[in-house]
Amino acid sequence: MKRLILSILFFLSSLHANGETTDRPDPHPIDTLDLSNFSDQTKNLLKLASKELCIRPYEEGVIPRLGYYQNPIEIHKVGSNEIMAEIIDYNRFTCIQGFHDFSGSAGAPLKLVVNGKIINFGYHRSWKVINFSENQPVLLVSRHGLSCDRAGYRACISAYVYEEGEFVHAKN
Repeated sequence: MKRLILSILFFLSSLHANGETTDRPDPHPIDTLDLSNFSDQTKNLLKLASKELCIRPYEEGVIPRLGYYQNPIEIHKVGSNEIMAEIIDYNRFTCIQGFHDFSGSAGAPLKLVVNGKIINFGYHRSWKVINFSENQPVLLVSRHGLSCDRAGYRACISAYVYEEGEFVHAKN
């Protein structure tokens, strides 16, 4: 238990240390992302995101496009028996020459593809996979405070383990 609490505290401190800067380079268009090593489900989620997320241009006559600063897809071990997940972090998307309707105070969608199944974790602010014990990965998800019946600015961290084909909340 002490180890889990220390891991959560380390995770929270890294959220502050990884704050965004104002000296950002231009975003990369989503079509420059190499998807050759990802599942068809992940590719389809990105196609859908490119069509639906950036539909409002800054000005008339401009066509907005989906982009990213940091790779929006990561692969992590999520199960004790080497089960891997493709984690799609919508917080890492941005619109080039347009507006999008996510990444507000509640965060943005977090989706995982595990064994061909799409798992929607809803809105999140940040996430991290930690190794709790020798072979037990834990997915930590930071959410809006209202998700924990608190004020929105308050911390709300959920921990999940992947067992028997599903993510189980650590309190269960």
